This record gives sequence, structure tokens and C-alpha cells, in this order.
Amino acid sequence: MVGLESSMDLAESAKKVKKPDVADAERERQKKFYEQLRSRSAPVPEA
Repeated sequence: MVGLESSMDLAESAKKVKKPDVADAERERQKKFYEQLRSRSAPVPEA
């Protein structure tokens, strides 16, 4: 159980470290995606 906890802690710290690099580009991409979603102009993939 201890091994799992420590690896989860490592994953959390890794997320915090990686975040700034991707944040701006990712935020921009998500913004465009959500704008398309709201306007319903994006084609909806069939499940």
C-alpha cells in the first residue's frame, strides 16, 4: 500500500511540474474546442 501512495504522490508532483509548460497552448486549444461546442458548429462524432 505504501508503494502505491508514494507513486501517487510522485504523479501529483509530476503534474505540478509539467503544468506551466503546457498550460497556455492547452488552454488555447480547449478554448477553441469549447467555443465550437457552444456554437454547435463542430461535427458531433457518433458513439
